[in-house]
Amino acid sequence: MTAHPAWEMIGDLPVVLSVAVPLRAFRMRDLLSLQPNQTIRTVQGTSRDIPLAIGALQLAHGEFDVLKGNIAVRLTRLA
Repeated sequence: MTAHPAWEMIGDLPVVLSVAVPLRAFRMRDLLSLQPNQTIRTVQGTSRDIPLAIGALQLAHGEFDVLKGNIAVRLTRLA
């Protein structure tokens, strides 16, 4: 399959990739009091894929992973 000619022109445009993780009973005061290395309980289990989106467009699903001491999101499937 040949790439579309526009890919070369738009391939380096920056985008904001969002990862949505539902949190139960999380409030602004909880956000303001976060500390390094603190964990937060999520509604979504660790074995379930999380949605990855750019704006309103969901592109893929992923899962959390640890990479060199940092939290990362591993792409598992395209939407």
